[in-house]
Amino acid sequence: AAQPKFEDLVFEPFRVLQSKPHSSRIVAHLEGIEQPELAAQFKGRRVYVSRARFPAPTEGEYYWVDLVGCLVTNLEGRVLGTVAQVVDHGAHPILSVKSDAEQEMLIPFVAAYVVNVDTQAKQIQADWQEDY
Repeated sequence: AAQPKFEDLVFEPFRVLQSKPHSSRIVAHLEGIEQPELAAQFKGRRVYVSRARFPAPTEGEYYWVDLVGCLVTNLEGRVLGTVAQVVDHGAHPILSVKSDAEQEMLIPFVAAYVVNVDTQAKQIQADWQEDY
C-alpha cells in the first residue's frame, strides 16, 4: 500500500492523562477513551507531538528527528553521506548513513565514533572511514 500524503492525513487532538513506556512502545491514557474496546482502535497508531511541547535536550542529548538529514563527514573532511534514520540497537543508537550512491553505512552513535554534532548546521563529524 502506498504511503498517504501528509495533507490527506486526519489528525485528532487528545489530552494525555497518563503515559509510560512499555517494551518498545508507549502506553497512554487519553482523555475520553475509557472503554478497552475503544482504546483497542488506537493500538499501533502513530502519535504526533508538537515540537513546542518537546523539553529542551541537555548537553550531549539529541532528538533523533534532528539527526536525520545531517551531513556526516569524517575527520579528514570526506563526506560519508546523510543520516537517513537512527535505529535503536539496544546497547546504543546507530546512525544509518546513506551516500550519494545509496550505499548504507552504519555508525554507532557513541562518543568513541561521533566527534561533533551540530544540529543547527545539520552536520555530524565522525571518526569513521568510508570502507568500514
